[in-house]
Amino acid sequence: MTVEQVQLIYGGGSFISEVSNRSLSDVQATLNQLHSHGIRAIDTAPIYGRSEELLGQAHAADRFALATKFPGGFLPEPATKEVLLAAAEESLRKLQTDQTCNPGEVG
Repeated sequence: MTVEQVQLIYGGGSFISEVSNRSLSDVQATLNQLHSHGIRAIDTAPIYGRSEELLGQAHAADRFALATKFPGGFLPEPATKEVLLAAAEESLRKLQTDQTCNPGEVG
């Protein structure tokens, strides 16, 4: 029997500072723990409070593949191309990176 290694992706919703009062130093400590245990990818989203901002301040993109999502139906306005592109640019700004991962990097 062969054993395959499964890649875990950490859920960035845990960085919602409004819920958990996560400080930047808390986030950095969590990232250090994740990295030491072989986790190399984090999933986040604009609807996760300050998650993207905190990950950006912690320079998570230097050590992790970051994936974010477009909130789609959670927005008050229609999900037009312009709204999608603006949301993507805002996520990249908050994450302090010029790209997020592509699916081939995380699996």
